[in-house]
Amino acid sequence: MEAICRAQQLRRDEWNRIREGALSKLPNTLQANYEANGVAYAGTRDKAESLNRLFQTLFEDTLQLNKDNIRKGDPATIERLLAFLHTDIPAFQCGYAKEYYLCILKKADLTKTQLSLCRILTDCKSHALLGALT
Repeated sequence: MEAICRAQQLRRDEWNRIREGALSKLPNTLQANYEANGVAYAGTRDKAESLNRLFQTLFEDTLQLNKDNIRKGDPATIERLLAFLHTDIPAFQCGYAKEYYLCILKKADLTKTQLSLCRILTDCKSHALLGALT
């Protein structure tokens, strides 16, 4: 997960550098901001693709978060999922991924122990999962 954080930071820094460079050559207009964003996205496409590959590796290989295994309440899969949900990864797309897996987890056939662990790891009162687990 640290590799994802580093890759995200590198992509963000490069995106900001490219965008600022493009803005310095354009007039101060809203349209110029859109154009500078486009230049920055195009300039960091390789870093974004690298970041996406890291996410794919995390979800498919490292975490092995198979939807069917989550729904069945497979202990090893649930443990990996809860560890992922508990870890704060300051990178774009992690929140979306967590939301996606929470939706699957809400429908999972969990044991009482797994439910208790979910409640502990998701702060019970403030997390979106609470409604599904109570």
